[in-house]
Formats: sequence, structure tokens, C-alpha cells
Amino acid sequence: MALNLNKGSLPGKYYFKKHGNAFGPFLLEDLLPHIAEDTPVSGDGYTWKRANDFDVLRNFLATPAPAESTTYALPPELQDGATGRNSKTWIWHCAAGALVLLIFLVTRSGPAPEAAREEPAPIVAAATDTVVNTPPPPPEEAIDVYTSILSARALTDGDLSSLAITELIAYRDEMLARHGYNFEEGTGTNNFAGMPWYQPRYNRFVAESDLSPLEKQNYDLLNLQIHTKEAALQALIQQYYGAISAGTFDASNFYDNAVQQYIGLHNVSIFEVNQDYVKYRDDFTKPVYHFSEPMTLLFEEMKEGILYFRFSILYEVNRPSKGKMQTCLTTVRWGVNSANKLVYYNEVKLENLRFTPLPEETAPVADTTS
Repeated sequence: MALNLNKGSLPGKYYFKKHGNAFGPFLLEDLLPHIAEDTPVSGDGYTWKRANDFDVLRNFLATPAPAESTTYALPPELQDGATGRNSKTWIWHCAAGALVLLIFLVTRSGPAPEAAREEPAPIVAAATDTVVNTPPPPPEEAIDVYTSILSARALTDGDLSSLAITELIAYRDEMLARHGYNFEEGTGTNNFAGMPWYQPRYNRFVAESDLSPLEKQNYDLLNLQIHTKEAALQALIQQYYGAISAGTFDASNFYDNAVQQYIGLHNVSIFEVNQDYVKYRDDFTKPVYHFSEPMTLLFEEMKEGILYFRFSILYEVNRPSKGKMQTCLTTVRWGVNSANKLVYYNEVKLENLRFTPLPEETAPVADTTS
């Protein structure tokens, strides 16, 4: 699972520095009025650098026209060729005056009193610069800027709602990793073994206990978002197999118009999925599906807008053509788009396949009341 965990800041937001203070985060359109070409800017994984060095900002920064040079002419009486004293005579007079002044200063007794030193007026940022919604971004030497932000400010639902569940899980797991969680002892995937800062030594309980109050708040919000998205997928799975069991399955209720794969079929339509379902329906009757409690979803990756994950079901179905009942543990792989519509469906593994005789039909009881 390839994920870029070094996002730098929340997506699409930037910070800038002015008068030694950092302000932000700002969206691009809000940032532009506050910066010039040489304003230090940070965001989207970049360290501090000139605004004009950001490709995304350069096109919006108008290069100011060079100031017009102003030529100051000497007064007419001091210009060469003018009537009266010319410029050369004026220069000799100035030199003589400077010499007299120098002699006077050297011959004065005692040093001149030191002039009172004026303190420069404090620089006050403009009113628009004083509105700081969040703490400044972490220092450039931070190993992972995004995680530092998770530890530095409280997140909101708006910060996370657009992220895929795989991203939410990755950010949550990195918070634990930075507090020493040993993924080898848990069920999560260890994506941090190569990180120089990763020192696995604790179980999940200890790692969670080591979170600061602010980190714990962000950690709980991440978990809430993860569970919300996971519950929506679990409900979709229940509806999907419930419709098959009830004989009311219609692919248009679950599939996108363009299906990459449906078991052995590739690049098919909803109509073709329904055709394949009807084709095998009469030889797979009375299906019953059993799920683990709670249902476990294994999230694999987010690729080109499609979320891929796996889950297992215990599948029981009558096979009239064989005169037997079939039972097996099936691992299914789904791929859903942002609207939770299936674009990929495959049964990737069958285990514990068994066939048992079909139960005999119960004979009707004769009516003896007449």
C-alpha cells in the first residue's frame, strides 16, 4: 500500500511569514493578498521558501514594474557653462569648508557627548495579518510535518471528511507508531519499519495511553471517521447479500455503470452483471451467508479513486444439479468508488469446500380431520 504520509499540511492550505510571525493556514485565494514574490511560504509538504519558488503561486504573483528612475539636476548656477560661479569653483569652496571643519573637530577638547540612542519603533503587523486561526506550522526539521500538525492543533470533521478511509487509517496508525506501538503484535500493517524514528516497544494500550490530550482528541476523531465510513461499507455488504438471499438482487442498485471486473468478466455493464447472476441462479438456490461478528474489513489500497478491500463470508447454498448442498469459506475482494458503487467484484479464495446431501423434503401431512 503506497501512501504519502508527508503531506506537509492540510490539503490545499498554506502558511506565510511576515515580521517574524507565521500566519495560516490559508486557502490559495485567501493567501495571495497577503504575500509578495519574496514572502516566505510553506505548505503541501514544502519547507519554507520564497512564494515565487512555488509553481502553484508563481503564476498568480504579478511581477511589479521597476520604479522609474528620477534624475536630479544641479541648480542652473552650479552647472558648467552657467553664468556666475561654475561647478568647479563651487567644488573648491566646498573642499575648503570641509578642511576648516575637520581642523575644528580635531582641536576640540574632550570627546563629543554621545547622542541619545533612539529605539526603533516596533513593527506592528497590519490588521489583516493579526488574524491567526491556528498555531504556526512545525519547524522545517520535523520528520513528518503532517503528524506534527496532528500533535499541534485540534482537527475538525471538515479537515478529515474528504479523506479516504485508507488515509485516515494511515494517519491514525502513524500517531501510534510515533508513540512506540509494535504493529507486529497487533493486526495492523507495519508501514513504519524503515523510519529512523520508529522504535516499536509497546502494545496498543500503552501507546494510546502515551498520547497527549490534544493527540487523543485527534486520535478519537480519526477513529470516529474510520468507523463511520466502515459502517457504511458493512451495511452495503449486508444489503448486497441480503438481496441475493431474498431473490431480489438487481445489479443497478449496487454497481457503477462501468464495471472493471465481475468474477471472471472484465469491463462489463450492469446489464451483463445481471445476466451472469441469472445464468447461475437456478443452480445456486437458497443461499445463506454468515459473517463474522463484528464484520472484519481488510483495507488494501486507494487507487485511482477506487477503494479496494477484502472480507470473508461463510457461504451455504443448494446445488440441485449435483444433488448436494455446498458450504465454503469465501474471501471476497471489492472495489468501490466515492459513491460506494461497486466497480470491482471477485471471489479470490475458497476454503473448506464441502458437499453434503441435500436435506430430504418433508412429506406433506395427510389431513385426517374429515
